[in-house]
Amino acid sequence: SGTSGSTYPNTFCVMMNDNTAKCWGINQTGSINGSSVPISSPTPVTNTVTGITQLSINDQHSCAVKTDASAVCWGLGTSGQFGNGAILTSYTPVVVNLANISQIEVGILSSCARRTGGEVWCWGDNAFGQLGNADVIPGAVQSNPVQVVGITDAKNIALGGSAACAIVDNGAAADTVQCWGRDNSGQLGDGGAIPGTDVSTPVTVSGLSDAGGMVAISGGAGHFCALKSDSTVWCWGLATSGQMGEGLAANRSAPVQATTIGGTPVQLTTVQNTTCVRINDGTIQCAGANTVGQNSAAYTVAVENRSMRTAVGFNNVVDVRVIGSTLCALVNVAGVKSVRCSGNGDQSGNIEKYDSLSNYIKKPSTYGAGDSFACRVEEDGRVRCW
Repeated sequence: SGTSGSTYPNTFCVMMNDNTAKCWGINQTGSINGSSVPISSPTPVTNTVTGITQLSINDQHSCAVKTDASAVCWGLGTSGQFGNGAILTSYTPVVVNLANISQIEVGILSSCARRTGGEVWCWGDNAFGQLGNADVIPGAVQSNPVQVVGITDAKNIALGGSAACAIVDNGAAADTVQCWGRDNSGQLGDGGAIPGTDVSTPVTVSGLSDAGGMVAISGGAGHFCALKSDSTVWCWGLATSGQMGEGLAANRSAPVQATTIGGTPVQLTTVQNTTCVRINDGTIQCAGANTVGQNSAAYTVAVENRSMRTAVGFNNVVDVRVIGSTLCALVNVAGVKSVRCSGNGDQSGNIEKYDSLSNYIKKPSTYGAGDSFACRVEEDGRVRCW
């Protein structure tokens, strides 16, 4: 599925079994198929991109990891966010100057990749230190990948606005999270003042560790959330819409626990000012901005859900993404898969169903759950349960 850190993030994608992708949405700068026309039905990503294993897409630029562990990017590249050494806009995918890539994520005007050995490399805009290479030059861009300082064993990365975070595997010690870049709303999570000081090298998120192996991390416009192996969700940063899920709207410079309403969270997704989790019973719970009903089809006016609420109309969910003002989920009913969406599109919070998308590829981390447990398949084939 696509991820987003764009100013207008309203593009969705699904991966197909043949290592291609289909997308739909605003397509603002040709991030889907090289045109600038909004696309209202699932459409193959630009025909020159095949052999995709992972895709990150927003409304300004997109990047994909291919089966040979290379990566390509396309769309708006005026801040060097393609990582090919050039400043350009291209509707034709260009190859990133980096090899052995296992994950790629796009932000507003930057991109980051995690290599197979655990290193993190970033490129693009570096006005707030979001490239993590110990260099902050306002207005400067880096069109070639640069290595994030001090991280050699990342297991997952997330971009949010002009900041980035990584789950760090510390071997026998507990997993931790490190973040770098902009800190105007506490999104670095180091427990300091709000606003804090932007940093160009990673800092450790305060009080957040996981001996069982951190499950996931996700970033919004100014906040991040992490899912731990005990199925708790912890968030920090911007909270003006209640996206922390703790019942308040106070920005946080250190993680606070989101309070879910029953069930066990097994997947996490955040964007802009919204946080959602998939529950092991196949439902979805969300907190934060609900401008067009993306958090719940029962709430179609502009409201803020400062506590988690169940998204009405979503059941049998096996994958979920919230992008901008839209919530989309992969639903599996008796082996028949479809994608259901609520929110931006018809501007009413009604659920649209895309039955034409019937084949999906497993993502690097695949989740499953029972009534009282959940398991995750790691990239190296190991299985973690909790």
